[in-house]
Amino acid sequence: MATRRVVFYYNVADACWAMAIFLFPLIGIILAKLLAPDGTPLEEIAFSGTAIRGELIIPHYFFMATLGCAILSAVITFAYSIRFNNLFVGPIVGILKIATGLLMLLTIFGIFSAATNKERKLAERAASVLLLSLLFAFSWRLLVNGEKVLARRQIRSA
Repeated sequence: MATRRVVFYYNVADACWAMAIFLFPLIGIILAKLLAPDGTPLEEIAFSGTAIRGELIIPHYFFMATLGCAILSAVITFAYSIRFNNLFVGPIVGILKIATGLLMLLTIFGIFSAATNKERKLAERAASVLLLSLLFAFSWRLLVNGEKVLARRQIRSA
């Protein structure tokens, strides 16, 4: 099984960095829209050259700071991948970690969405939350495998 030979997420912090790649821009969008005047499109706040005018300076800088944090998260994710695997397998694992981080973040959002959907009966909401939580816990347990893989490597090298 590949999860016993390749370190996917070394620890919980490593998995959180992979999810943060997508979480930081989401926070930036929310902050920028909250701080900008009503009706200002996100494109004007984030990418337009007119963003450096008075009322859009702070939302623009918040958004750019969160994009910088997302880039830092990606660098940390790839650094962990290369550090605990090797230079050839590490980048492939890094790409897969980013994709899996997105899926785990979407699962977390799905859990919150299922729990707050008032159009469904309480039993249906509870079943959805339970199913998504089990899916998240199973994938978390399977993919956060760094210490197990390193222990296996030490046993094999001895």
